[in-house]
Amino acid sequence: MIVPIAFTIAVVVSCLYAALYGGRTGRWGGGILLSTWPMSWALSKLMPSYGKAIPVLFLVDLMVFIGLLVIALLSTRRWPIWCAAFQLNTVAAHLAIMLSPVVLGQAYYAMISIWGVPMLFVMVVGTLLDRRAELRRA
Repeated sequence: MIVPIAFTIAVVVSCLYAALYGGRTGRWGGGILLSTWPMSWALSKLMPSYGKAIPVLFLVDLMVFIGLLVIALLSTRRWPIWCAAFQLNTVAAHLAIMLSPVVLGQAYYAMISIWGVPMLFVMVVGTLLDRRAELRRA
Protein backbone atom coordinates (compact mmCIF):
# COMPACT_ATOMS: atom_id res chain seq x y z
CA MET A 1 0.00 0.00 0.00
CA ILE A 2 2.92 2.35 0.65
CA VAL A 3 4.26 2.14 -2.93
CA PRO A 4 1.09 3.49 -4.63
CA ILE A 5 0.87 6.30 -2.08
CA ALA A 6 4.54 7.21 -2.51
CA PHE A 7 4.23 7.12 -6.29
CA THR A 8 1.11 9.29 -6.17
CA ILE A 9 2.95 11.87 -4.08
CA ALA A 10 5.94 11.72 -6.45
CA VAL A 11 3.72 12.25 -9.51
CA VAL A 12 1.86 15.19 -8.00
CA VAL A 13 4.97 16.92 -6.63
CA SER A 14 7.02 16.37 -9.81
CA CYS A 15 4.26 17.59 -12.11
CA LEU A 16 3.55 20.62 -9.95
CA TYR A 17 7.25 21.50 -9.88
CA ALA A 18 7.48 21.17 -13.67
CA ALA A 19 4.32 23.23 -14.12
CA LEU A 20 5.47 26.00 -11.78
CA TYR A 21 9.07 26.29 -12.94
CA GLY A 22 9.22 24.62 -16.33
CA GLY A 23 7.40 27.19 -18.41
CA ARG A 24 5.03 26.11 -21.13
CA THR A 25 6.90 22.83 -21.66
CA GLY A 26 6.63 21.95 -17.97
CA ARG A 27 2.95 22.84 -17.83
CA TRP A 28 2.11 20.69 -20.85
CA GLY A 29 4.35 17.77 -19.85
CA GLY A 30 3.27 17.82 -16.24
CA GLY A 31 -0.36 18.25 -17.28
CA ILE A 32 -0.25 15.20 -19.53
CA LEU A 33 1.31 13.02 -16.84
CA LEU A 34 -0.86 14.37 -14.04
CA SER A 35 -4.08 13.89 -15.98
CA THR A 36 -3.39 10.44 -17.41
CA TRP A 37 -1.78 8.76 -14.40
CA PRO A 38 -5.02 8.59 -12.36
CA MET A 39 -6.82 7.34 -15.46
CA SER A 40 -4.33 4.51 -15.95
CA TRP A 41 -4.40 3.62 -12.28
CA ALA A 42 -8.21 3.55 -12.17
CA LEU A 43 -8.45 1.48 -15.35
CA SER A 44 -5.97 -1.06 -14.00
CA LYS A 45 -8.00 -1.41 -10.80
CA LEU A 46 -11.47 -1.43 -12.39
CA MET A 47 -10.85 -3.94 -15.15
CA PRO A 48 -11.90 -7.48 -14.22
CA SER A 49 -8.62 -8.95 -15.49
CA TYR A 50 -5.33 -7.62 -16.70
CA GLY A 51 -6.02 -9.23 -20.09
CA LYS A 52 -8.95 -6.89 -20.61
CA ALA A 53 -6.97 -3.91 -19.31
CA ILE A 54 -4.08 -4.30 -21.75
CA PRO A 55 -5.70 -2.74 -24.86
CA VAL A 56 -7.20 0.16 -22.92
CA LEU A 57 -4.00 0.92 -21.02
CA PHE A 58 -2.06 0.60 -24.27
CA LEU A 59 -4.21 3.31 -25.86
CA VAL A 60 -3.76 5.60 -22.85
CA ASP A 61 0.01 5.12 -22.86
CA LEU A 62 0.17 5.54 -26.63
CA MET A 63 -1.64 8.88 -26.34
CA VAL A 64 0.78 9.94 -23.57
CA PHE A 65 3.70 9.01 -25.84
CA ILE A 66 2.26 11.00 -28.74
CA GLY A 67 1.70 14.00 -26.46
CA LEU A 68 5.23 13.83 -25.06
CA LEU A 69 6.66 13.39 -28.54
CA VAL A 70 4.85 16.49 -29.77
CA ILE A 71 6.13 18.44 -26.77
CA ALA A 72 9.68 17.17 -27.43
CA LEU A 73 9.49 18.23 -31.07
CA LEU A 74 8.12 21.69 -30.31
CA SER A 75 10.19 22.48 -27.23
CA THR A 76 13.69 23.86 -26.89
CA ARG A 77 14.13 21.84 -23.70
CA ARG A 78 15.91 18.50 -23.64
CA TRP A 79 14.07 16.65 -20.91
CA PRO A 80 10.91 16.03 -22.98
CA ILE A 81 12.97 13.89 -25.36
CA TRP A 82 13.98 11.65 -22.47
CA CYS A 83 10.42 11.48 -21.15
CA ALA A 84 9.12 10.55 -24.60
CA ALA A 85 11.80 7.83 -24.82
CA PHE A 86 10.79 6.39 -21.45
CA GLN A 87 7.15 6.43 -22.53
CA LEU A 88 8.13 4.68 -25.77
CA ASN A 89 9.58 1.89 -23.60
CA THR A 90 6.20 1.59 -21.89
CA VAL A 91 4.40 1.38 -25.24
CA ALA A 92 6.91 -1.24 -26.43
CA ALA A 93 6.26 -3.26 -23.26
CA HIS A 94 2.53 -3.19 -24.02
CA LEU A 95 3.19 -4.45 -27.54
CA ALA A 96 5.49 -7.21 -26.29
CA ILE A 97 2.88 -8.36 -23.80
CA MET A 98 0.11 -8.31 -26.41
CA LEU A 99 2.29 -10.52 -28.61
CA SER A 100 3.08 -12.86 -25.71
CA PRO A 101 -0.04 -13.00 -23.52
CA VAL A 102 1.36 -15.66 -21.16
CA VAL A 103 3.01 -12.92 -19.06
CA LEU A 104 1.57 -12.86 -15.56
CA GLY A 105 -0.40 -9.83 -14.35
CA GLN A 106 2.14 -8.57 -11.84
CA ALA A 107 4.95 -8.85 -14.37
CA TYR A 108 2.84 -6.90 -16.86
CA TYR A 109 2.24 -4.03 -14.45
CA ALA A 110 5.92 -4.01 -13.48
CA MET A 111 6.98 -3.81 -17.13
CA ILE A 112 4.71 -0.89 -17.95
CA SER A 113 5.15 1.06 -14.73
CA ILE A 114 8.91 0.78 -14.25
CA TRP A 115 9.54 3.71 -16.62
CA GLY A 116 7.44 6.15 -14.58
CA VAL A 117 10.06 6.77 -11.90
CA PRO A 118 12.93 7.72 -14.22
CA MET A 119 10.50 9.87 -16.24
CA LEU A 120 9.58 11.89 -13.14
CA PHE A 121 13.24 12.18 -12.16
CA VAL A 122 14.26 13.44 -15.61
CA MET A 123 11.37 15.91 -15.69
CA VAL A 124 12.33 17.43 -12.33
CA VAL A 125 16.10 17.49 -12.92
CA GLY A 126 15.62 18.78 -16.47
CA THR A 127 13.36 21.56 -15.26
CA LEU A 128 15.86 22.43 -12.52
CA LEU A 129 18.76 22.58 -15.00
CA ASP A 130 16.73 24.61 -17.49
CA ARG A 131 15.77 27.06 -14.78
CA ARG A 132 19.38 27.45 -13.65
CA ALA A 133 20.46 28.14 -17.22
CA GLU A 134 17.73 30.76 -17.63
CA LEU A 135 18.73 32.48 -14.40
CA ARG A 136 22.38 32.57 -15.49
CA ARG A 137 21.41 34.16 -18.81
CA ALA A 138 19.31 36.82 -17.10
